[in-house]
Amino acid sequence: MVVTPVTHWHGPAGPQPSAPHVNAVSIDFALEGITMESSIACDWKAFDETALAISSLRIVVLGFHSHEDLSRFGAEVVDVYFERLRTAGKLKFAIWDSKSERWKRASRDSDATEATNLYKQLLFMI
Repeated sequence: MVVTPVTHWHGPAGPQPSAPHVNAVSIDFALEGITMESSIACDWKAFDETALAISSLRIVVLGFHSHEDLSRFGAEVVDVYFERLRTAGKLKFAIWDSKSERWKRASRDSDATEATNLYKQLLFMI
């Protein structure tokens, strides 16, 4: 999750703190020990509803081991439960390239990927 730091704005009584904003959520399914079965078994409908309730949320990035995992998750979760996130255009996908140790941008519509310079912990930047 990426949170914008607390900033201050000047109100009638002087500087006032503003609430931090969640800009991005990334979920790394390429972590060791995470299976697609356990990933698919989560309450994704609640996630879809909760994510869109965050008004500052710009993007949800999902990272996978392979395009096969992305395709399966897409068919079993994204198509079924992520109606709001899909419609809002807030979903992005990535595949972990263990050879280069970098994320690659991916699409559900194509097997093609786009190389990035993003290390494991930078998934949210896809």
